[in-house]
Order: sequence, then structure tokens, then C-alpha cells
Amino acid sequence: MKYLRGIVGGLLLGLLAAIPWMLLYVYGRFIIAYLALPIAFAFDYGYKLFKGKVDKKLPTFIWIASIVIMLAVNLFFIPLLELNYYDYKINYYNLVYIYENGYLSSITLDLIISIVFTVIGISGVVNKSKGEVGLPTRGSYNQIQEKMLLNKQKIKVIFEGMDATSKYNAVSKDQLSEIFEDKELKATFNNLRLQTIIKKKGNKYYYSIKADENALYRFLILYGKIMLWIFAFFIVMFILIGLLA
Repeated sequence: MKYLRGIVGGLLLGLLAAIPWMLLYVYGRFIIAYLALPIAFAFDYGYKLFKGKVDKKLPTFIWIASIVIMLAVNLFFIPLLELNYYDYKINYYNLVYIYENGYLSSITLDLIISIVFTVIGISGVVNKSKGEVGLPTRGSYNQIQEKMLLNKQKIKVIFEGMDATSKYNAVSKDQLSEIFEDKELKATFNNLRLQTIIKKKGNKYYYSIKADENALYRFLILYGKIMLWIFAFFIVMFILIGLLA
């Protein structure tokens, strides 16, 4: 019962926190994405204000509830305000009507931006909440991060020992058996691959010194890849919309 009471209170305050975002979106005709940030804070405050039970389940409640609120705002409350804005009667049939006439496709980009900023807001609140209920927080992972830096240095030395620091001297997976036979080194290897510090050329790998030493370079590469995925997503969406139209 205490869980339910806290969740109801959190949802109410979360929706109240989203009101400025909704009003500016509909009546101001622009989106200020950072207004999505307070949703998680408001849920956390409302949960505690309504005497919800604070334990290890709270961070999960914050994640789920904040995403639910964000989706409800974009997919239900904003469409209702849009109907009011254009002097349509607010009812089920008109709500279905605007969805059938391209509402969802028109807000796709705004929805993605809203999700990003909501997740940013959630992360801070969840980390604070974990500390309150005795779960590990980011600060608890300093030793793990130090271990990963040590493993990274070991991997770098292995690549440099084989002069595999450019695509022209890339080495095969078999030549990196020392890395792949060690569970921790393998995990760090995969992490460096995600950061584009270790790059793949065909079926071979090399260690990019430039990517290792230049965070901006890594960011631009990752940003470019993300933008390509987003572009591909929209292309697929437009194709599907065209086929279903």
C-alpha cells in the first residue's frame, strides 16, 4: 500500500512538473527540452511526500515512472492540448483523428529529444536515490575505473609491442590471444572498441593513438555514427509511413 501511495503522489507531481513543458510546446509552438529534466526530481519528491516506502525499489520506480510520464505527456496530454488549441472538441474520436493524420510522425524528433533529456534527469535522481537506500552509486566504481585504466594501458602496450597502431599494421584476433584469454582484458578491449580507440580494419584490429589522446576526435566519430543511425531510422520510418498511407 505504501508503494502505491508513493507512486500515485510521484506521478501527480511528475505531471505537474511537466506542465510548463506542455504549455510552451503547444501554445509557444517550440520545445525547450531541458524542461523535461524536473520530471524525475518531481516524482522522487512526490513519492516521499506521499509517504511511499523508500527502499531498493525506488530507483526502479523513478526510471519507469519518469518514462511513463514523458510518454503520456507527448502521446496523450499534448495531443489533447493541440485539439483545444485548434478549437476541436476534446474527445476520443478527434484524438484518433489527429493520430490518423500524421501526428505521431510529426513529433518523432521531439519525442527522441524528450527521451534524451528525461533520461539525463533520471540519471541524477537515481544516483542520489541509490545512495539513500544503500545501493552502489557512481562514486563506488572508482576502483573499477582505475582497474579499467590499468587494463587499458596493458592493452596499449600489447598493440604497441606489435607496432599495431595504424590500419596498415593491424593484427588478427589470434595475435591478440593474450587479451582474449583474460576476462578483464577482454571486457576492456570491448569497451575501447565502443570508444573507437581500438578500430577494426577488415578482420584485424589496431590501436588508434589519435583517438586515445583526443576526446573531441572520439566524440565526433561517435556523433557521426549516431547521426547515421538516426538518419537510417527516419528513412525506415518514412518508408513504412509511405507504405501504410
